Amino acid sequence: MALSTRAISLQLKPLSLVTLLALSSLSLPAHAAPGSDDRTVWLKPSVSAPTSAKAPIYISLTPSENACRKAYGDDWYSRCMITLGRSGATVEGITLKPSVPGTWRWAGPDSLAFTPKDAWQPKRSMRASLLGIPIPLRANIEESFITIETPPLAAINSQSRIWIDPAVKGERWLSFEFFFTTVPEKGMVEKAFSLNFKKESGLETAKPQFIWSDDGTSVYVKVKLTKLPEEETIVTAKLAGIAGRISQNNGRFTVPKGFETASVNQTVPGEATLFQISRAEIHAVRDEAMNGEYELTLTGTLQMDPQAVMNNIRVLALPSKMSEEAQTNAVWTAAPVIDEEILSRAEPVEVMPASEKGLTTTAKFRLHAPQGTFLYVELPESFGPEGTSGLSDKWHSVLLLPKLSSSIEFLQPGNMLTLSGNWTLSLFSTGVEKLRWRIARVKNAYLALAADGWNVMKSTSPDAYTSAVTGEIELGESTPGKARFSTLDLAEAVIGAGPGLFQVELTGVRMKDGKEEVVATASKRLLLTNLAVIAKTSADTSIDVFAAGFMDGKPPPTWRQAFSPKTAP
Repeated sequence: MALSTRAISLQLKPLSLVTLLALSSLSLPAHAAPGSDDRTVWLKPSVSAPTSAKAPIYISLTPSENACRKAYGDDWYSRCMITLGRSGATVEGITLKPSVPGTWRWAGPDSLAFTPKDAWQPKRSMRASLLGIPIPLRANIEESFITIETPPLAAINSQSRIWIDPAVKGERWLSFEFFFTTVPEKGMVEKAFSLNFKKESGLETAKPQFIWSDDGTSVYVKVKLTKLPEEETIVTAKLAGIAGRISQNNGRFTVPKGFETASVNQTVPGEATLFQISRAEIHAVRDEAMNGEYELTLTGTLQMDPQAVMNNIRVLALPSKMSEEAQTNAVWTAAPVIDEEILSRAEPVEVMPASEKGLTTTAKFRLHAPQGTFLYVELPESFGPEGTSGLSDKWHSVLLLPKLSSSIEFLQPGNMLTLSGNWTLSLFSTGVEKLRWRIARVKNAYLALAADGWNVMKSTSPDAYTSAVTGEIELGESTPGKARFSTLDLAEAVIGAGPGLFQVELTGVRMKDGKEEVVATASKRLLLTNLAVIAKTSADTSIDVFAAGFMDGKPPPTWRQAFSPKTAP
């Protein structure tokens, strides 16, 4: 029997809120957006065109400020934010005309990216249609078509460098590297390359050599300098007909005025300026007796003879004050000029060669002077390697002698002592007047923890896990940099505690303004034993343990008993 309309309506169940929400989130093509309601969002597309050969096109769909602010006021941005896609997922329904092989993907929740299969062609205009993009029903894209351009051929990044062989008769080269917006025709680029400099400079070059990258998007150009100019000269490399910079505005490109031609400059030193002292440094070092001293290093642009440098160098210790009447010490590295009057009050400093014999670009010298002294270092005009014009002017530099640091070191290598051997440690220190020592032995019950990597010496309550003895070694008044040698006898700690794992901690102090100041620390972990143990892991993961005494080379009886296999009763 047929049911009435009323009967049918009574049998239907009302739609749940979840079902209604699910239906409302269905996606339709962009052109199918419904009319405005209290949940409508307006999206404004913006495009970022590619700036290199295979760079993607990016289209962002972000809230339209005008439409969203009109509908939702100051809360417009959060009300119009919407997730459109999953990053990395492919996108259907968007097209480019003329067609270009490639793939559209979601680059983020509100942006798309098109990656071309092949390199972009320069100055190509395309139109992207957004009509078919699946979007939520409540979303409305303001513009369905976007015009995109690929940039004109341009060298968006250019680099240059000069290569100077430090040998006096060595080769000199210029190099230039250009990175393009797309893949250019190689012959065209090589024909467009030119070097520009003043002909009267005397500079002569060989024919340029071109080395292209595998993908053809960059070229490395090297040019041999067959003759240097008399004076410093600027060389300009140009690519005629290729822009040197581009500007982009919503997918459209322009070439800024003045950048119609790609170019890059490089300064070429002249014969008169080829040799220079490029760097001067001074560092605290130790001599053969481990006393502190200073090492002066001069670095030149060409190889030089260290003995010739020493014969010509002038090193002075500048006076502590700018003048006799000055109340404070001078900071000579900040002084605008150091004249002959100041130099007349300076003290000469003797330097000794520290470089190996032979030509080198870094000449090293050793010297002694009080820490904190300002040194004036000078080489005369025309000094330089044989066969060159030498320095074009007198060279000088002011250097501050750094503080000689305080330190403590253990001189014995390794971390093991034998019970039958010597129980003393040889110590080296500098800048220290008193050595405080602490010798701690890990208690037997906690040896396994120490072996497992737990630092029982640094625990919150070390006395619970170790037994320790302490003491002091008086060294007397110290001189900065002066090496001092002493010994630490472990007998007091060993006799009472026996063999085991020890930690030796040293603290160096000296007096400052009537108070003790800690200036250096050192520590060393020692195993004191007469037993040598080696554990070997086999391929089947089994472990073999070998033990022998240092005195007789035999395993101790207690170990034989502990490791002997048990026999069945």
